[in-house]
Amino acid sequence: MRSKLAAALVAVVVLVATGCGSSSSSKSPSTTAPKPVATTKAPATPTTKTTTTTPPTTATPPTVTTPTIPPTTASSVPAGATAKCNDGTYSYAATHSGACSHHGGVAEFYK
Repeated sequence: MRSKLAAALVAVVVLVATGCGSSSSSKSPSTTAPKPVATTKAPATPTTKTTTTTPPTTATPPTVTTPTIPPTTASSVPAGATAKCNDGTYSYAATHSGACSHHGGVAEFYK
């Protein structure tokens, strides 16, 4: 619809400017004011939004310390114990085979 209206206005402006449609051959000053010409406004240019991202920082892994098992003295070992297990219990097994088998293995054997 707008393009047809714009084309019609352009045609009228051209006709008026060239004098077409006038009945007299001599040009005389016009007593009527010229018709306003419609102008179109250019569409606004789209703006782009710029975002800035910072690179990810790498976290320092936590330091893991493994607890050390202090050596046991003869006085802190229960009478008859043959080994200390990894879970802190004592074994009274007659041989090393199978000692602390259900307690995470042997931490230390005694005589």
